[in-house]
Amino acid sequence: MTGTIKFYDTYRGFGFIKPHDEPGEAYFHIRDTDLDPEQLYDLKSCKVTFDVKKVPGKGRVSKRAVNVNILDNNVMMDTVEV
Repeated sequence: MTGTIKFYDTYRGFGFIKPHDEPGEAYFHIRDTDLDPEQLYDLKSCKVTFDVKKVPGKGRVSKRAVNVNILDNNVMMDTVEV
């Protein structure tokens, strides 16, 4: 499945993907990608491929993105030395 990262919290390492072919969105964590969780990334609006895992929750079923592959090359954040 393909989609675009709609939101990503750099410091907490999680975000949401808007699938191109389905309604709704899917939660993901940086551990679900092939990126290094110790680095900071600017992932908002990146194109991705992913699989969906249905996760039962409190009264509803959520979508969790797994096996997330980032298709954009330049996602590293610039760091400033102080």
